[in-house]
Amino acid sequence: MSTPIIIAIAGPTCSGKTLIANSLANNLSDATVISMDSYYRDLTTVPSEELEHWNFDQPSSIDYRLMIEHIQSLSGGNSIVKPVYQFPSHTRAAEGVEIIPGRYIILDGLFALYWKDLIKHYQLSVFIQASDEVCLKRRLARDPVERGFTPEYISRQYRDTVRPMYNKFIHPTRLRADLLVKGEDNPLVNVEKILSLL
Repeated sequence: MSTPIIIAIAGPTCSGKTLIANSLANNLSDATVISMDSYYRDLTTVPSEELEHWNFDQPSSIDYRLMIEHIQSLSGGNSIVKPVYQFPSHTRAAEGVEIIPGRYIILDGLFALYWKDLIKHYQLSVFIQASDEVCLKRRLARDPVERGFTPEYISRQYRDTVRPMYNKFIHPTRLRADLLVKGEDNPLVNVEKILSLL
């Protein structure tokens, strides 16, 4: 049973985490990308009127216990069944996806560098920096297509929770990263920087 190399990629919303994670995986042999978005808590029992104002940008929105259990299993070379999160209903699908660890596991997410119990499993950590203007513009382009949210909802959520929670919980975690890169740069340039450290 082999032990995978775990790489974490953190940063603000729409800074390019997933793009860089996927590009990195394409440049590595036997690499799997896991998004922290899969570990949002299932809100089936939360009334719809409450969901309109739910704060998805604080650490408690993530099912941390399940995620750390899965990362521990993967780091030991064991397979997991990763949950599938459904936007915009904010629920989990009935069935997950089996992940069999290979040579590399790439974890991307807002809080990838927030919990120390997670960080101890990483062999490399990256933080992507991006301006507020760029992040909001990208989110307005992404969320209506990928998550079914309206521009009005996206703008309000960004103003009320996304950016304030970033400043409070996520921005400080850049100090825990092995490498800082710019989300406005060519993703391939950033991938080369990561590969050079590997």
